[in-house]
Amino acid sequence: MYMKNIIITFFLLLVLNPLFCQKVDKLEVTKNGVNGFLVWEYVNKKPNEIYKAITAWTEYNIKNAKYATNSNVENEFISFRINNVGVIHFKKKKTWTLNLSVEVRVKENKARIDIKIIEIDGIRENQSSLNIAGSGIIMGLYKRNGKPVKGYKYTREEINQVLNNFSNKIFESVLGEKDYKKDDW
Repeated sequence: MYMKNIIITFFLLLVLNPLFCQKVDKLEVTKNGVNGFLVWEYVNKKPNEIYKAITAWTEYNIKNAKYATNSNVENEFISFRINNVGVIHFKKKKTWTLNLSVEVRVKENKARIDIKIIEIDGIRENQSSLNIAGSGIIMGLYKRNGKPVKGYKYTREEINQVLNNFSNKIFESVLGEKDYKKDDW
């Protein structure tokens, strides 16, 4: 009976998890991961135009984008994984970078982006990864009880900034305001 309850609970959490995601104005890392999803609205943009701009962004900005793309439904949805996004500092030293899983959904005149942190990866020699929630001797942004670790206040803020800057770059590529294909050469 006990095992049956565990299986039912696990199944319900798995099925209901997407329902807990909510539209937010800014992405923030919480004890449970990223706090929700962002939606950008565009003027007179068809789904195929938005989709084409986002897939072009992935091709220019992800090494081996074809292999990093997990799912791709033309003019509707694309999901991909991207590593080494941003640089997170600790005590003024470059310490971590983010590995992310990204899903972008496209509709008439709008796009939605969901970002999950796969790993906060150490970039210095002998630097371990950072977990969102710590336990025992494992470093985390939050304690086991869900309270933020005071020493990582600026680290959390910098992670939030990296997540929002990253999503803005994708959204802005649709507007054509940032020409990611050219640089000053």
